[in-house]
Amino acid sequence: MKKVFHSESNDLAIYQLGSRIVNWYLLDSQDGVVIIDTGFSGHWQQLVDALAHLGRTYDQVLAVLLTHAHIDHTGFAERARQRTSADIYIHTIDAKAVRYDHGDMPSELTDNLWRPKTFFAFASAALRQGAFGAKPVAEVNTFEDDDVLDLPSRPQVILTPGHTIGHCAFYLPEEKILFSGDAICTRSPVTLQDHPPHVMEAGDDKKLALTSLEKFSSLGEILLLPGHGASWKGDAHNAVQNAQKMGPLL
Repeated sequence: MKKVFHSESNDLAIYQLGSRIVNWYLLDSQDGVVIIDTGFSGHWQQLVDALAHLGRTYDQVLAVLLTHAHIDHTGFAERARQRTSADIYIHTIDAKAVRYDHGDMPSELTDNLWRPKTFFAFASAALRQGAFGAKPVAEVNTFEDDDVLDLPSRPQVILTPGHTIGHCAFYLPEEKILFSGDAICTRSPVTLQDHPPHVMEAGDDKKLALTSLEKFSSLGEILLLPGHGASWKGDAHNAVQNAQKMGPLL
């Protein structure tokens, strides 16, 4: 568990959890705990340990916000729904996938799992983390683009279709923090190579994914907390320009 942000003024701490392959985040505030994405199903124990470390109980988990319906982001969402007080939130467009198909894996990834480089960098580690243990989420709450959620730090929904059609980022305006999910990343989850902010080759519509990044351009200085890779700090416009210049990376 790595602390990536702390503000004494509003009593907010943000922790990054997960693995080298995928990140999920825990927001700890005086009002309770909010989780952004849930990694693989095997990451459940990380939540148990984190809550114990913070002196929190399951009843103090308010919500799980899902950026999209892929199984490396929805891993323990249903378990969290059953065991904690959390409501599960996802965009309306991706809601069906997470309720009935428990998400999936992009075809560009599954089509390449047989390749030695892909298998040893991704598949072997992902399987140990419960990559295919995600279960359908029985009940979800949905949101729309530009919604402001009634949760600590008032997360703003930014619809960024492309990686999935209902993919969303979450922005905390006061803290200038952007949880970008897979809209923009700093590490390939396939090769585990680090890169400047970029868009992944894997996804439903790669051209749309690049276009969607324009929604970030006006945010100014941000702390970028991606679904894959290390945090990045700088002008969001620069991150967008770099990603569009590089094009999609596997």
